[in-house]
Amino acid sequence: MDVRPSSEALGAAVVGLDPTREPSAAAVETLRRALLDHHLLCFRSEPLDAEDFARLARCFGAAKPQLHEHLRHPDAPDVAILDTTYHTPADKPDDLRLVSISGWHTDDSYFAEPVRRWM
Repeated sequence: MDVRPSSEALGAAVVGLDPTREPSAAAVETLRRALLDHHLLCFRSEPLDAEDFARLARCFGAAKPQLHEHLRHPDAPDVAILDTTYHTPADKPDDLRLVSISGWHTDDSYFAEPVRRWM
């Protein structure tokens, strides 16, 4: 496995890791260090199924299940199912600044214990 910085400012590509297999302890430590060093990691692969995604995510800490149970994946409850509300181009507003949920956000910032617990 190799971690290749994408730029001086942010991000790195993780190359040579099979995300469909259980990573070794050394690989997990490398991934954790890479996340701290680069703040964003990119994994190029075919789409992962929910169980593979959950296993890879656990490299970075214990999952905090989605509060809305109906949004949890039936085979991997640690994975939330997100869907777009824009099913056709006509559904999307012309000015996304008028839609409060259109930008990236977290719903977990108010918890007393942060989501990441591996440091």
